Amino acid sequence: MREEKETDTNDSDSDSDSDADMITHLPDHILDNILLLLPAADAAVMATVSKYWLNLWNSLITVHFSFNETTQGLQSCLPTLLPCVKDSLNFLGSSDENLIIHSFVFNMHFAKGRRQFHNRHNMLYISKITTCLDDWISLVLQNDVKHLKIRFSNLTYHVPPDIFCGTCFLTVHLEDCYFTGGPSFCTRDSSFNCLTELVLVNVETSSCIVHKILSDSPLLEKVVLRNLTIMDSLMVCNLPRLSYVEVVEQALEHRIEIRAPNLSTLILQLDGSIEGFFSDRFTGGGNFGSKKFVFEHAMLETLKLCSNSCSKIKVACSNLRTMSLSNKGSANPLHVEVDAPKLEQLDYEGYVIPSFYGVTSLLKPTVTLKLCLGGCPALDVATRSCIEMFNQPTVHLTYFYRGFFRAQKILWPGQVQQTEVTSPPPKVKCLTWSLKFSTPSYAYQLLLDGSLCTCHPSVLRVKALASNWEFMEFLCHELLNREENPSCCKDEPEFRCWRHYLKSVDIQIQSQSETEKPETFRGKALKKTLNHISTSEEVQFNMNWSRDL
Repeated sequence: MREEKETDTNDSDSDSDSDADMITHLPDHILDNILLLLPAADAAVMATVSKYWLNLWNSLITVHFSFNETTQGLQSCLPTLLPCVKDSLNFLGSSDENLIIHSFVFNMHFAKGRRQFHNRHNMLYISKITTCLDDWISLVLQNDVKHLKIRFSNLTYHVPPDIFCGTCFLTVHLEDCYFTGGPSFCTRDSSFNCLTELVLVNVETSSCIVHKILSDSPLLEKVVLRNLTIMDSLMVCNLPRLSYVEVVEQALEHRIEIRAPNLSTLILQLDGSIEGFFSDRFTGGGNFGSKKFVFEHAMLETLKLCSNSCSKIKVACSNLRTMSLSNKGSANPLHVEVDAPKLEQLDYEGYVIPSFYGVTSLLKPTVTLKLCLGGCPALDVATRSCIEMFNQPTVHLTYFYRGFFRAQKILWPGQVQQTEVTSPPPKVKCLTWSLKFSTPSYAYQLLLDGSLCTCHPSVLRVKALASNWEFMEFLCHELLNREENPSCCKDEPEFRCWRHYLKSVDIQIQSQSETEKPETFRGKALKKTLNHISTSEEVQFNMNWSRDL
């Protein structure tokens, strides 16, 4: 038993102090559950207003073990490591009643050879470690564990099948291990009524096991699945409290289905061609066909979708604020239908200009649009047409140059057609460039002219990498040593390039030291500017444009 609960005998204490400790008159086991169910921030606040709660928080049992073979030699540490861990866990078996363990963490990092080489000594070490791990986990799970995390890298370790037999888990985090669940795991009658968070990363398991855990955890609030092998489909249903779902680096060959009425964040990074169904209500199965995603979650605020085979996305979310789309693996334009009146930010990354339907009337002047394009299409009329389609003066345009410019192979979306260029181009808030090492020098002028004739960015940012030095030298020369009265464009009186509109340029250089403030250079001090760029992390060109000739 814990020490008796303290009583407030000081008459000068305020009523709020006495009220704060009224909850301490509850039985100990109820207080334990209340404290363990509280988020860490709320538990810390309770500990500051109540001395009893502070003592209660400090009395919680935590079991954390970490080992890193890259910094600790296995042969030298193993003889002392295993007995040390065993001795530290002896108290768990000596108690007559189950103990409440706040968190149980095993974080074991082994050298890559442990998985690849199967010599006699290596197998002996692995056998000793896995046997001890099974014993430790079994001993700990005989008690009430609230937060469980097991991580093994570069070691083939099979988590014991009965690890999910405990019904008191609040969070479970498994990483870099195997979990087969045993022959009767998917058919036995079980429930995880306390589980609120499930994280599986690089775990070899099956769709049946994952679906069993999800279907038997009615209080789940967060689900993270990353790179699970032997998993070909996913169903997330009948979870009314689920608010966060993340499925990353997952190759699903068949169907993915999510029904969650209170889902607020959905992150999907999928491989392969699958069928998708995402709804906050049951609509009778809903087969929307391959390569098509439909989102109809009423409470969804954040949507991130990355797929290399998706061709059409339909979003109907009345509460959606942020939408990020990536379609880098496809050479065809992505068709996006949007019905989201509260949309504040739209990000797109891909090789082809997308087709948006229903977005123009929804976007407000405060909306941030980010386009990250690369591959076949050049940043010229195609991108400008896309910007004009949104007609957003505060657009944030990010362009990553990943290949040669091939202006003759521009890929157009269905409703965006090449139109005559009108001057002046639209203003853009920020334009970001990131050049790869193999960028040919003859493409510099194409990139500069194609970009600045497409849009007039208020800010141009370029990473000052060693591989970019030749380009940075070219860029500074073109911007700082430009003619005040350009003599170009004489043969095309109806068209004026960017040089006729650029009034002034300030260069802001951020050094590699984060503590130093960025320096600003004005005028045509080209040599001085280049000297500072050589030691910088990022260069920002602040541009002042004229709207009239």
